[in-house]
Amino acid sequence: MQSAVSQKNPEEFDAVLALLRTMYDEAFAIGWDIINLGDELSSELDSIRDARHVRDLQSFDLIGQRAIAQARLLQGLERLLSAHTVDYKTCIDALIRDVPFEAERRRLFAALRGQEYTDAGPDPVGGDDLDLF
Repeated sequence: MQSAVSQKNPEEFDAVLALLRTMYDEAFAIGWDIINLGDELSSELDSIRDARHVRDLQSFDLIGQRAIAQARLLQGLERLLSAHTVDYKTCIDALIRDVPFEAERRRLFAALRGQEYTDAGPDPVGGDDLDLF
């Protein structure tokens, strides 16, 4: 079953799907570039044991993982739209639940509900989410 959007203008719908695929590819590449840069810096600065420097290097991994989580969300949306799924809300809800960062999930759920999310800001470096790595 096709959505109303895809029935009205299939070329425009295909263009949106292509845009989502490109955004996914770009976000995924950015995430891995960030992680690789952190790894490279870490190996060059192996002798540094200062806690601040270690935390700074770990932040490369955290930021990279956040970019990859966004890429996976975009990929899921593209797949959802291209499959012409009728139950978007349940599928998008499941995609957001897979995001491995609590504060990010809260922001995404608020956006999905059309609410403004107010919080102290993005996931803090050194917060509970680093336990994932």
